Amino acid sequence: MIRLLLAVLVATSCFAQVERVDNPAILASFANRTFAQLVDGDSWKTEITIMNLNEGFEGFTMRFYGDDGQPLTLSFVDLGNRSLITAALPPFGSVTYRTTGGLGPLKQGWGRIEFNTGVAATAVIRSEVPGRVPLEAVVPFDEDLTRRVAIPYDHLNGFLTGLALANTSEFSSITIQLNFRDESGASIFTTSFPLGPRRHRAFVLSWEYPNMANRKGILEISGGNLQMGIVGLRFGPTGAFSTILPMDNIGW
Repeated sequence: MIRLLLAVLVATSCFAQVERVDNPAILASFANRTFAQLVDGDSWKTEITIMNLNEGFEGFTMRFYGDDGQPLTLSFVDLGNRSLITAALPPFGSVTYRTTGGLGPLKQGWGRIEFNTGVAATAVIRSEVPGRVPLEAVVPFDEDLTRRVAIPYDHLNGFLTGLALANTSEFSSITIQLNFRDESGASIFTTSFPLGPRRHRAFVLSWEYPNMANRKGILEISGGNLQMGIVGLRFGPTGAFSTILPMDNIGW
């Protein structure tokens, strides 16, 4: 079964060049960046590479949240179960962390990276099924400033489009508005749903909205004046998948 994924995972253990930061209070005046989908289990796993592009040590904090907005505990190689991780990297240092994957139940949610300056990250989500070549896609982390964006959707010839959304606000609910347009630009279906603070949803569009099957066009996504994390995934009929990054118009 096709599952929508995007991972946000980080550890602080087995790399000698990574300095453990036990007091999150020293990680002050951080910016926020978001992975709108993270996952582990059911033959899926994630690799996250964190990079320090500065000439001095830089710290970061990773927090993981489930669909219900509560802290999400994930399993990491050589680290164990964590829902929050803090660490620091040396100048121009990098480190890669991996989830354990395996055949256990699938866990999904989203993650936030808090940092000062010069920290960058990418996520690799991978499907590993015995007897099949591993499939993977690379996703950068989001600036967490998205209020209105668009992605292309394609539900023809066995292709499917997935969508993951995270309300990154700590306290405010948002209303997600979806506007499906066909290739002529005409609006053919609109819908909306609430998303509470730190809550998350991930779904395949044509499974959630069957009337959008066998169609192709543009999906507009907006959340009012509040920030949200968004990523799309395109699935092919053979099971291969790639990421769809949201796009905007400077006039929006």
